[in-house]
This record gives sequence, C-alpha cells and structure tokens, in this order.
Amino acid sequence: MLETILSNINSNLERIANHLENRNEGEINQKENTKQPATMPVSQPTVRNPIPAPIVQPIPTVNPINVQSPAVPTSVTVPQMPTPQVPVSQTVEGFTQEQLAVAMSNATAAGRHDIVQTIFSTFKVNALMEIKPENYNQVATMLREAGIQV
Repeated sequence: MLETILSNINSNLERIANHLENRNEGEINQKENTKQPATMPVSQPTVRNPIPAPIVQPIPTVNPINVQSPAVPTSVTVPQMPTPQVPVSQTVEGFTQEQLAVAMSNATAAGRHDIVQTIFSTFKVNALMEIKPENYNQVATMLREAGIQV
C-alpha cells in the first residue's frame, strides 16, 4: 500500500513538473513574439518597517549553596526491650470461621478427628457454625495446643 501511495505521489510530481515546463516554454515564446527587451531591471523592494532581531538576554547563573549534613554516627545501638511471654490462650487475635474450618479439616485429614470432637463437646455443639464468634480464639488455642496449625 505504501508503494502505491509513493507511486501516485511520484506520478503527480512528474505531471506538475511537465506542466510547469510547458508553461515556462509558453511564456518564453510569448515574450519573444512581443519583442520585449530580454532583460529588465528588477528593483529591490524597500523595507519600510524592518523587524528588529530578537533580543537575547543571558540567563544568570546561580552558584549552588553547599550545605553539609550533620555527622551521622556509623553505628547506633538501639536498646532491645524484652519480649513479653504471653500464653497462647491470652492472645487477642481475630480468627474467622473459615480459618478454623481449614484447621479442623486439616486435623481430620491428619487422622485427628478426636480433637475436633473434643472441641465440639466442650462447646456443646455439633458443628463449627454453631460456635459463637467470641469463642473462636479459644477454639484456635485448643487446636494449637493439640499441635494443629491455625
């Protein structure tokens, strides 16, 4: 497609060139027939209001200010606070029913269905959906104590 476009452009340019050539030849023949002098003096146009050249002003350079940063010690000792040992049963962590369901299904798959039954009997329920959300942390603690990852 690009070749077609370029070919069309080339053809049009050739036609324009031929047209201009024929036109110039016609003008030359007319001038010869009218017997005008071959050369005519051409006067230069006078410029009444010349456009002034743009004024270029140099941009002032600014010397950067050297600011030195305060000295920073290479090694800083941060005192370590002792980590309190909190029993798992006292941790405040919000478990979801889905997390407990996954942990219980993993326990059952590992042959530890007895743990799930013990938890259900402790809360006097037949299914996880019957356990109240405020008891989820306690269920998670019971599962962890039995070695089940929650």
